Amino acid sequence: MERQETGIKQILDAAKVIAVVGLSRDPSKTSRRVTAYIESQGYEIIPINPTADEIMGRKAYPSLSALPAAVAARVDMVNVFRPSHDLPAVVKDALASLPNLKSIWAQLGIAHEDARAAARRAGVDIVQDRCIMVEHRALH
Repeated sequence: MERQETGIKQILDAAKVIAVVGLSRDPSKTSRRVTAYIESQGYEIIPINPTADEIMGRKAYPSLSALPAAVAARVDMVNVFRPSHDLPAVVKDALASLPNLKSIWAQLGIAHEDARAAARRAGVDIVQDRCIMVEHRALH
């Protein structure tokens, strides 16, 4: 576990706009169910998927670096639904592209030591191997 409960609550409470890397177009996928829950709790969602123009009624972008500057400036959390081996590249892209980034959340089963170290060096909170929906429900 990357954070204790008080840290997780602070991370969730600080986030307002969440870029979801790996959000699926398929409504039956876990990324869609979890993201729909998070959106229902008042978070603004920005889909990141290189194979979609729109997901969940929102414009989708192919990568974090493809976000227009005004959109990128509003993102304060990145939620990752990609394999662990992709996490270092996602973290690198997030750190380079999102000037007001506060946290990175890697979903259940997703963790990478190099990604964790890079985020921490940049002063960005990182949670790995935890489901944001499960944690939010437990704390709110």
